[in-house]
Amino acid sequence: MGDAQALDQILSSIRPVIVRYCRARLGKRDHSFAHADGVAKQVLHAVLTALPANRRPLMELVYNTAVRMVDEALGGQPGRVDLGDVLVPWLLDELPSHQREIIVLRVAVGLSAEQTAEAMGNTAAAIRLAQHRALNRLRQATAAIGDVIDTVPIQVSTAPGQSSPGPRPLRSVQPRGTATC
Repeated sequence: MGDAQALDQILSSIRPVIVRYCRARLGKRDHSFAHADGVAKQVLHAVLTALPANRRPLMELVYNTAVRMVDEALGGQPGRVDLGDVLVPWLLDELPSHQREIIVLRVAVGLSAEQTAEAMGNTAAAIRLAQHRALNRLRQATAAIGDVIDTVPIQVSTAPGQSSPGPRPLRSVQPRGTATC
């Protein structure tokens, strides 16, 4: 009976991680996570099958199995990283794959630096450094996007047959409670 309890504990600890990872990498299809949840179920089954012969840390086995099976499910297509409102998915394309994986594991899956390090077979310090570099790269990409957006002229719509007055200048916004003379 002890083996069944131990297996239940293992399942309850790794199932949420696997589901979050699969959902983050595969995203929704037709407004549903059914496909991602199906892949998560396959990953869970593969992990349980490999568990008796496993000699690596559990999270490393879970991560490697999930990466392999999600990549197979994607069929060579880029993943639809779904981090909700946290990051714009196409921004993650700016990152090298190992940094993208770290961001997915830390932000979407919610692993600590130590858990991410165990899963990826690295040190927590290396994970933190790679995460720092990834976030700096994302900051630079968003700053570049902001610079481009600031240079796009805003057109004022006019009635048919009237000429457009041209781009509108950007207004400076005054804080509340201050007046300009």
